[in-house]
Amino acid sequence: MRAPEVGRGGGGGTSGARPEEKGPGFRRDGGRARVAAEGAAAADGGRGGPAHPLPLLALLQRAAALRREGGWAAAARHPGAVPLRGHGCGRAVRQLHVLRRQAPLVRMYSRTIAIIGGFLILASGAGELYRQKPRSRSLQSTGQVFLGIYLICQAYSLQHSAEDRLAYLNHILGGELTLQLLFVLYGLLALAFLSGCCVRAAAQVLAVLLPLAILLIDGNLAYWHRARRVEFWNQMKLIGQSVGIFGAAVILATDG
Repeated sequence: MRAPEVGRGGGGGTSGARPEEKGPGFRRDGGRARVAAEGAAAADGGRGGPAHPLPLLALLQRAAALRREGGWAAAARHPGAVPLRGHGCGRAVRQLHVLRRQAPLVRMYSRTIAIIGGFLILASGAGELYRQKPRSRSLQSTGQVFLGIYLICQAYSLQHSAEDRLAYLNHILGGELTLQLLFVLYGLLALAFLSGCCVRAAAQVLAVLLPLAILLIDGNLAYWHRARRVEFWNQMKLIGQSVGIFGAAVILATDG
């Protein structure tokens, strides 16, 4: 005689198992692991991240370690940055990487604008000993505005660019206090050029400040080229543009 089949409630048979309990994902614990996994996925909101992300401090420490090893790009692309999604820190790391990439662009574009302003000041007739035509104040004022934009970018870099801040802190006395004084000085010079008030005095101060910045900050090739991975000829171009800005400041300081 054939033995009767065990019903669904039996403990030893498998023929009466429910269809949802079949397959590779089924376990003998009654599917509790699967239910826990589904609950974790639902708690995560379906984003694919972990249900219980690591503490925020530990994640930031991991991002800092990746930054020291391979830069911001490695910290943003590394698989270890995936758990940062729960707190939005992965986006913050990528934003910091974008800001780091924007700092050289700010330096290049601001100097290019200042060079254009210097040519406008030269075309206005400033600095000519024997003028053969009347001086164009509109060209000079436009050039002064461009120099003011350059100074605003310099002040912005002192506050938001870690590379520029470290370059200044390596060569100035007083540390952070002197850096903040330089920030205020750049801001005042920018206001003077933008408003057109005390232009000659502001140009004289800028003509004294720029040679020091060219020699100590822009001319520090060991810092920019080796430590910060700035291309050699790109840094040399920035130095040449700074020399041109110094020439425009000398013109305004003598015949502003």
